[in-house]
Amino acid sequence: MYFLAQISDQAAASVGAILAFLGFGMLTVSSLSRSCCNIATQYLGAGKKQDANHVFTIAIALSLIVGLAWSLLLILFSETIAVALGLDSDLVILAAAYMPIIGWGFAFFSIRRALASIMESYGHTRDNLLSSIVLNLMNLGLNALFLIQFGDGPDTTSIQLIALATVSSWFTGLLLSIGLAYRRKLLHGLGWIEKEKIRSYLVQIFRIAIPAIAEPMAYQGSRVAVTMFIVSMGSMALATNVYVGQALTFVILIAVAVSQGSSVLIANSVGAKDFSNANDILWKSLGLATVSTIFVTFWLIVFYRPVFGLLTSDESIMSLARDILLLSLVSDLGRCMNVVVGANLRATGDAVFNSTTGMIVMWCIAVPLAYFFGIVLDFGLMGIFMANAVDEAIRGLICIYRWRQNIWQSSGINRQLATS
Repeated sequence: MYFLAQISDQAAASVGAILAFLGFGMLTVSSLSRSCCNIATQYLGAGKKQDANHVFTIAIALSLIVGLAWSLLLILFSETIAVALGLDSDLVILAAAYMPIIGWGFAFFSIRRALASIMESYGHTRDNLLSSIVLNLMNLGLNALFLIQFGDGPDTTSIQLIALATVSSWFTGLLLSIGLAYRRKLLHGLGWIEKEKIRSYLVQIFRIAIPAIAEPMAYQGSRVAVTMFIVSMGSMALATNVYVGQALTFVILIAVAVSQGSSVLIANSVGAKDFSNANDILWKSLGLATVSTIFVTFWLIVFYRPVFGLLTSDESIMSLARDILLLSLVSDLGRCMNVVVGANLRATGDAVFNSTTGMIVMWCIAVPLAYFFGIVLDFGLMGIFMANAVDEAIRGLICIYRWRQNIWQSSGINRQLATS
């Protein structure tokens, strides 16, 4: 986003707006691969490695299919998507220049996510970290190189070069992930699956995957609706939302990282029927995520001027961003409960209740509140983030309630084995 901001606030705003739509595809792929990982990890915990390898094989195949489908969608309907988001004509041109190139590389992103889930299941998180570091350094380097060499051209050309840098880094990350997985001999057990077994695995996968995909899809849909509210507030509000969203990504990623690490451990413990250990891991993980996110948010507030000064020189944008970060400090607890506990409920196989109630809260409370606070009461972008805070808190408390019911102890492969 830094490099987009160097092109113009309009470039950052246009790509930021369509990221709400791109998030549909990314969340679909991530949720699908994560669901496969959860099932496979439970099999590993139960000592059934062959079953785990079969699930990994299906994960790669499904990720390829979904990735290619999203590639075609982004390539063929880029302008239609930009218009549907309510962008004005100038921003539509910029967004339509960006999406097709991203579409060409989306399958690379999809398969890499499946491979990352396989490595996570076996505890090789350092390999994923290495792959991510190389990917991001390459992306940064190519962005800088392209803008230095060709930054004086039209904004559409600059945006296309940034998209090309992203796709190139995705492809490099995929090759590196394949190499690391092969070196760990994680791909050796993959291969042909007997036809009668495929249905059994798919039932288990989609029992988690469908609600796991549905909830973030509903969330992303609500984000698209809210983005349309923000578009009506003007380009300054849209740019501020993009910049604050990028800053808060660092905060959210802490909770996501903790949830991913804990979900592997908890799924393994559930597969081994060590429920006490799984419960202890959950509460320790929630505490770690909460303290860490509040700590990072606090320092973002302290250094808001140099942080947002990297993206814009507009004082009104920086001032509004600071106020939103102060509100985010309050909503960090709800966000952590929602991310950490929700992810671990899905990891155990208990996904339907949490996903259903989450979707209801998003569309019956979060979106109406965003419209009421932001548009009706004219609180603007601050009203949007107030609604977000209420949404995160309610969904987080629902996750805590569900975990305490202990239904997760009889979900996942434990239910499948009990009925076999």
